[in-house]
Amino acid sequence: MVKRATVVLIPLMLVLSLEAQRDTLNFKYEVFKPQSTWDYGAGARFSFLDFDEMNRSLAKAGLPELESPVPCVALAARSSFFWRHWQIETALEVTSGSSKKNSIENRQSIIFRDYALRSRVMLDLMPRKRLAKIFPFAGLGLSYQSLRTRTVLNNPGNTGLPPEIQWNERRFNQIPFVCELGISVEKGVPVRNKDVFIGLRGGYAFRFLENNWKLNDRQDVDVPRPAANAPFVGLMLRIKSAPVRNMKMVPDRKI
Repeated sequence: MVKRATVVLIPLMLVLSLEAQRDTLNFKYEVFKPQSTWDYGAGARFSFLDFDEMNRSLAKAGLPELESPVPCVALAARSSFFWRHWQIETALEVTSGSSKKNSIENRQSIIFRDYALRSRVMLDLMPRKRLAKIFPFAGLGLSYQSLRTRTVLNNPGNTGLPPEIQWNERRFNQIPFVCELGISVEKGVPVRNKDVFIGLRGGYAFRFLENNWKLNDRQDVDVPRPAANAPFVGLMLRIKSAPVRNMKMVPDRKI
């Protein structure tokens, strides 16, 4: 009798043990798996780059100076990460600044561009709030910066002939890494099956591992760069899929 009971109980205990382990693994998988929701957004921001040292060199060369802050346009995609407390945002950003001056003899202009790819890790301090969010964030990215100068000279020719035009154009470029620290405060409103958020953010950017400017992609030149540290402020509009509500199963009533 004891042998028969043992033969029955041992397989039953093995089945229960395997079932418990599977439930534990499923629980861990549900807790640690990344969320599959995506947000998409676009926005603008202003970087308060310090052009003082660069502008002194430009002024000595007779060129116009750049002004700060410099506007930036950004396109971003965001995905949630572990437990919905962490999120990752990847953004493609284009910063553009320019200035020019005209005279009878010549026309001069200067254009600054910064093409950047940024990735940010964001911590949701209010995970239980659906439409109010505060995200401290840290980011890392790569930039391609370009500085282009152009001088157009108007040399009058003989009487009755069109003026002869000469121009001198130079393009400088460099590729620095950028680290960001900041905070984003966001407020959302439900629109149909979407949540639309407007976010105000600010922070500080640090450039490092900067190389020298290259003239026309060939030789290094000793031209001052913008200061490595710069604060920024921005506004972001993003669209997020509304959370799916759990539907309660109602038992069928007998008629």
